[in-house]
Amino acid sequence: DSKATVSVLNWWPSRGPPFTVPTMEEPKPLSLFEGANLVYLAAALAVLVALLLVLTKALGGGAARKKSLCVFAGLPLSGKTVLWWKIFRGTEVKTQASMVPHRGHFPLAEGGANRECVDFPGHLKLRSEGQALLREAFAIVFTVDAVDWEARLSSNAEFLCDIMTDSEIVLNGQRPHLAVACTKRDIGHSYKAITIKKQLEVEIEKVRLTRAKGLSGLGADGEEKLQLGVADEKFRFDEHSPLPVTFLDVYAVGSDSGVQPLKDWLATV
Repeated sequence: DSKATVSVLNWWPSRGPPFTVPTMEEPKPLSLFEGANLVYLAAALAVLVALLLVLTKALGGGAARKKSLCVFAGLPLSGKTVLWWKIFRGTEVKTQASMVPHRGHFPLAEGGANRECVDFPGHLKLRSEGQALLREAFAIVFTVDAVDWEARLSSNAEFLCDIMTDSEIVLNGQRPHLAVACTKRDIGHSYKAITIKKQLEVEIEKVRLTRAKGLSGLGADGEEKLQLGVADEKFRFDEHSPLPVTFLDVYAVGSDSGVQPLKDWLATV
């Protein structure tokens, strides 16, 4: 046996490099910040940020942004300017349809800070500019002529729908309060605010249904609008308005008692 062992050892070649077993390199740890992983990570972050922005708007998370304007809006000759002058200047003025806004800084409550108040013309050509102002409003006074309201019912309903379905007004930042001021109530054949409110609800329901069918999903400024109300329920301001709404009977001729309801409302917003 020992001779066999020696012969085997003598047989093993003595020349050439010694036999070595190759070693495996340790795998490098994967990194999220290399190659395709970085692309996927960036895409995931982008989706997450977009979802957070949508949720913030939907939940009213933009409420921290304060709005600065009190805006008087409405159709031409609905009494906006007369009301504005009576409340903020304490004077009665005769007016006609104008293309020029009135602005001023006034306290809305006794001892309160001055706030910028704008009487904006109701002409249709200026509607998009007016809508931009409404998006910066913490208070909106929408005037309706309580004498001539029936002939302009459809136009008033369309205008109010544009306000209540504008995402920048409803969702972006501080949600404004809306007062529908039924003007000229000192005239004997004018209609009460409660009557006008009911008729506006009927007309707004027609507008809402038309827009829900996709026949008119755009507002006066050409932008997509939010859906208003609930599909199987008739529109009611108290139940379906996305803004807190108050209807008021007012007039701007004679004593200050005619504008007192609006003054009281302004002091609370």
